Amino acid sequence: MPGECAWVNKMTIPDRIIEEASAWFVRQSDDAMDWDAFTLWLEADPRHRMAFDQLCNIDADLDNLRETTATQVAANDDPAPRRWAYWTGEPASSFIFFRPFGSG
Repeated sequence: MPGECAWVNKMTIPDRIIEEASAWFVRQSDDAMDWDAFTLWLEADPRHRMAFDQLCNIDADLDNLRETTATQVAANDDPAPRRWAYWTGEPASSFIFFRPFGSG
């Protein structure tokens, strides 16, 4: 659910199980993933599925954050203010070059 911490749970999950879930999570992207062993691990203890699901939720939250941040950055496409022009004297130099000759 958006806005809720992904690690909120009803039972304590030992660090060992969280580490195992993390290892399985990383292995998913490997072509040699042992899906049968993963399934056996998930079914061995309900806390295994909880830990793995929480990691998946965190990953999804990070993806959403990345997309949201990228959208906000892309939406800010206004050019940067030209503060450097003041310090380099650009307005004054423009006035000098474009001032009509013979005036004042």
